[in-house]
Amino acid sequence: MDEFSDSSVQKGLLAPKRKILLAIVGWALLNTLAALFIEPRLAPQFGTIFLVIGAIGYGVLILAWAKADSHERGEELPSGWKFMLVVLGGFTLIAYFFKTRGFARGLLSIAYMIGFSVVAFLFSTIVAAVLLIISGMVFGFPTINS
Repeated sequence: MDEFSDSSVQKGLLAPKRKILLAIVGWALLNTLAALFIEPRLAPQFGTIFLVIGAIGYGVLILAWAKADSHERGEELPSGWKFMLVVLGGFTLIAYFFKTRGFARGLLSIAYMIGFSVVAFLFSTIVAAVLLIISGMVFGFPTINS
């Protein structure tokens, strides 16, 4: 069964858009953990690979959110926008907000996007810092100062 069926758009905590937002937080946490635990132990050139994979992952998740949002609004996301959302992510999302919501509500959506990004960053950083401290104490992994 299609998660975005036309008969009813799911609202509430389990709405498709909220599930995707939770996936974005999870992706942010995964990227932070990879940067702290995996990347320093590999050759320096892997940093670029992690950066590219992380950016593409964010782009795909932003595209998924925009598709769910456009479906909820009863519109279809143009194919050119799909590519731009994956490649440019948040920058294209800003244009999408203005296109679908108008100027005033577009600005409000941008403020929500910035607030969500800050919360996701803080959450992933705090969890990663706690895990880094625990790993140093329990497993003897080197910490940042070692």
